[in-house]
Amino acid sequence: MPDVECPRPREASVDYHACVGEFLRELRGVRTQRELSQLLGFSFNQVGKWESGVTHFKWRDLFGLCEALKVPFEQYFREQFWSFSGEFRPSLTAEEIWTQLQGLGAPWVPGGSISQDVLRQRKTLKRWASMEQGPDLVEVFQVLDKVPSMLVSFVSYFVDVEKMPSLAPAYEQFVRAMDLVGRQPLCVFVNAALQLSSYRSLSRHCDEVLAQAIGCSQKEARSTLMLMQSHGLIFFDGKKFHPSVFDFSFSAVRKRKLRILTKFSTQMAADRYPLEPLTKKSPSTSSVRVNALSQKAAGEIMGLVSQFHHQVAQVVERDRGFNKEVVQVVLVHSFSADSG
Repeated sequence: MPDVECPRPREASVDYHACVGEFLRELRGVRTQRELSQLLGFSFNQVGKWESGVTHFKWRDLFGLCEALKVPFEQYFREQFWSFSGEFRPSLTAEEIWTQLQGLGAPWVPGGSISQDVLRQRKTLKRWASMEQGPDLVEVFQVLDKVPSMLVSFVSYFVDVEKMPSLAPAYEQFVRAMDLVGRQPLCVFVNAALQLSSYRSLSRHCDEVLAQAIGCSQKEARSTLMLMQSHGLIFFDGKKFHPSVFDFSFSAVRKRKLRILTKFSTQMAADRYPLEPLTKKSPSTSSVRVNALSQKAAGEIMGLVSQFHHQVAQVVERDRGFNKEVVQVVLVHSFSADSG
């Protein structure tokens, strides 16, 4: 293992005001600001004011802009937030973003008190709901960026992210992490294991401890660490490794190369699922059901899967601040057999 310190990767920061301006310019395309303003029914250069930040561009405004430009906003939103089943309107979609990304269903923190962060989130959501025009797009982008991959993924539905300078560092980090998962899906498990108390309590790095937590060989753990380090996604302080600031969350990213993570995890479940009785040390369970169903029943099951994912997110949120003792793999599949 290396004995020299390497530069610690920095989390990409985003100028959200600049990001909104660039997003609107790219969405406008070859039209002039005045042409688009007239198309939207304004007698003055409203688009220019939006792009410069003189007036705030609201989440609600994006609905009208996409309709005028014939951009399939509803399709993009439902693909990104695949569990959303409500009517496609600004208030409901803004609330969906908060519900999924802000942990509103997980108010409890160690000690039984309500987190001040969650109280602020609830206050902001209430303000969003009470505003006639809804939140600014700047605020929505800030919320989306709570999950490292989400903002880049959302924006990429509409425009070429590579043409947005404000998102360049975040996009570079996104692509680097996504490519790494495509090359070696074990890096997701290694990054989780680096957060365990059993590893963090070590005075120096130990391949054996890391490999045991993941359920892989020491050789696999070491080669994956070296790969992650070479990509600048983890930090070695001379004694131990520190996990990536990027959490490898790709739940809403529709990239074919990421299927390898699903395949890898499924194969791991098939190969390594413990058959002995469950213990507190090994909280494992597995179940497979194959049924002939009506479309209605299949849709209901998808709703249950979505609800389950939300509940898992709430458990994860409540676990913040506690010691981590196990890398828990939650793998849920529900698909039509003829979906290819």
